[in-house]
Amino acid sequence: MCVDCWKRRGMMNSQLRLTVPLLPDETASSYASRLAQRNKAPNLHKFCADLGLAYQGLRLGGDAALKQLSRLSGAPFEALRLQTIAYVGHRHYQLRNVTARRMFQTRCLFRFCPKCLEEDEQGTNGTVPYARNFWELEGLRCCARHKCFLVELNSAGSVDFVNLYKDYFMGQEIPKENLVKPSDLLLENYLRERIDKLQTGMWFDDIPIHAVKAFCEYFGVLTLFGPRTRRSNLSQLDWLRAGAHGFAQLCKGKKCFYDVAETLKSPNAFAVDRRRDDFGVFADWLHDQKKNSEYAFARDLFRAFIVDTYPLAAGISIYGVALKKRRLHSILSAIEEADLNKSIFHAYLVENGYARRIDGYYRVIQTKQILVTDIPVMKVEMTKLLRAGQAAEQLNLTSRQLRVLKDEGIIKSLDGGSKGFPLYHFDELNAFVDKLKKVSRPVAVVPSEAISFAKAAVRLSVPLHVLLKRIITQDIRSVIYRVGACSLNELYLKNDHLKQLFPNGIDQGVLLCDVSEKLALNRTAIACLIRMRVFMVIQKAEPIGCVQRKSICSKSVEKFDSEFVSLKKFCAEQGVSVMSAACKIKKVGMLPLCKGKAVSKIYRRSEINEICCPCMKTTDVDLDLLSL
Repeated sequence: MCVDCWKRRGMMNSQLRLTVPLLPDETASSYASRLAQRNKAPNLHKFCADLGLAYQGLRLGGDAALKQLSRLSGAPFEALRLQTIAYVGHRHYQLRNVTARRMFQTRCLFRFCPKCLEEDEQGTNGTVPYARNFWELEGLRCCARHKCFLVELNSAGSVDFVNLYKDYFMGQEIPKENLVKPSDLLLENYLRERIDKLQTGMWFDDIPIHAVKAFCEYFGVLTLFGPRTRRSNLSQLDWLRAGAHGFAQLCKGKKCFYDVAETLKSPNAFAVDRRRDDFGVFADWLHDQKKNSEYAFARDLFRAFIVDTYPLAAGISIYGVALKKRRLHSILSAIEEADLNKSIFHAYLVENGYARRIDGYYRVIQTKQILVTDIPVMKVEMTKLLRAGQAAEQLNLTSRQLRVLKDEGIIKSLDGGSKGFPLYHFDELNAFVDKLKKVSRPVAVVPSEAISFAKAAVRLSVPLHVLLKRIITQDIRSVIYRVGACSLNELYLKNDHLKQLFPNGIDQGVLLCDVSEKLALNRTAIACLIRMRVFMVIQKAEPIGCVQRKSICSKSVEKFDSEFVSLKKFCAEQGVSVMSAACKIKKVGMLPLCKGKAVSKIYRRSEINEICCPCMKTTDVDLDLLSL
C-alpha cells in the first residue's frame, strides 16, 4: 500500500497491526528492518517510503524518525532512544547520555558477533537474529559475552539487517569466532561500564570516552611494542592488547603515567632532548591531535613530564605552548649559559653524583637533574676546587711534593674532568692544615735544637711523605713547631725526638737493582708491580722520584717472593726447561700476573708447581738469552 493510500485512510499515525517486540540493545534500524519483514515489505527502504518514515533519520537516530517508528510499532520511544546511537552534530554521536567524537563505526562496514547470531538462529535465547548497538561502536572490537572478535562485513552503506542476514548468512556457515583472553578486554569492559553507568569512580570519567580509548591504546602501544612501532603494522589483536595494557597502567591515577614514563626515557635524558626518540608513536599521536581540545588532558600531562625531565631552553614550543623559562640544564647548556669551566664542572658533577664517567674515560654522562636554581650554588662550590698549582701554592709546597702526598692518600684529589688533571678541594686542604696545626705549636723564633722537616727526612733516610704521615698519626705535639703559616717548609721538630717517630726502626728497603737480581725481574716488571701497589717504594731521601736512589720495602718484597715467582726464577730453582714450562703454561691457558712483551712473566707459585713437573730435565737453553 502506497503512502497516498495510507493518507486517504488516515492511518499514517496509527499503529501497525503486525508488530514485533523490541529486543535488548537492539538498534532502531534493526528493529525497523524486522518490522518491515513482519509486514511483508520487500526491504527497509521500501517500507520507509510507503509509511513516510525518514530512512536517513532512522540511520542517524533522529528524534522525529524514532517517534514515528514508536507510533507505528508501539515500542516505547524512550527505549528506542536509549538503545540507538544518535548523531548530535559536529561529528559527535550519543548513546545512553554518553557523547563521543568519531565513536560510531563507518557505515560501509557491518559488524556482528558470529556466536550471537548462531544462538539467535537456534533460538537458544528465545530471540530471532537482530543487530546490537554495541556492534556499531568503533571502540569495541569484541563481544563481551562470548569473548570473540566482531566480524566485519562490507554492507555498502545498508542498514537493512534482515536482508543482509538473508543475503550473507542464510544457508552459509557462520565464521568461527576468534577468542581472546579476558585480560585483553580491560579497556573495553571499562568503556561498556562507562556507557551503562556514566560514572565508574575512575579519574577517566571526566574525559570524553573516545579520548580515553585513544590515550590508553597509544600509551599501551608505546610500552608494549616500543616507540618506533608503525601504527599501520598493528593488527586488531595488537590494538586490543595495547589498549588493555595501557589501561592497566593508567587506571590508578596520573602519577602512574609519570612512573611508567620515567622508565621509558633514555639514560641520557637529562642531558639531551630526546622525547621523540623515547616516546615516538605516542608523541606523534599527540602531535596529530595538538589542535583538538578534547585531548588537552593528555597533552598537558605529557608536557608536564617533558618539562620536568628534559633540559629545554626558553621559547621551545611543546604541543602549542612555549616554555617561558628554562627549568633544567644539561651539562653543555650550563657551561655555555653560566660560563663555567668545563673541566672543573665535570669534576664537580661526578663528585656530587650528577654525572658518571663512561668506562673510565673522561667523557661524562648526565645521570641527575641540574636545576637552574642550583647553578649559583654550584658556582660557589666550584670556587673551592683548586688546580695543582693553586693547591701547592696554598700549602707552600712544590708540585712534586703535592703529587706524592696525593699518591699516598694524605691529601685527597678529584679527577679533573675532561682533561684528567687532578683537582684539590679547598676543604680537603684545610683539613690537612688543621691536622698539622693539631700536632704543632706556633713560635716566634725556631729553637736552636729544632730541625726542619726536609732536613729530618734526609737525616732519617725516609721520604718526606713517610715522615709526614708518621707525624700526623702520632701525638707528639710538644716537639713540633711552626712559624707563621702552616706549611711544610715552616714546620720544625727537635733533634732529640726524631727517634720517637720510628721507635721500631726504619725499613731502609731493598734497592731496585737488588730486587731485580733477587727475583729475576727486569725493571719494567718491577715498575709495573709498583704501579699495581704490589711493591711499596721507600725513597731514601730527597729529591723525591729519583730512580737511582729508589728503594723498595723489604717486607713487600718478601711477601711477593713467598706467593709469586717469575718463570725465569722458577725454572732456575726447579732445574726445568723454560721452553717446556712455557708450553705447558700456554696449553692450560694460565695468565701471568703482568702482561706485556717486555715484562717478565709472573705466576703464583702454587699454580705453576701443579702445572710444571719438577722432574723435567734442564736442556741447554740459554736462560739469559730467552726472554719470555
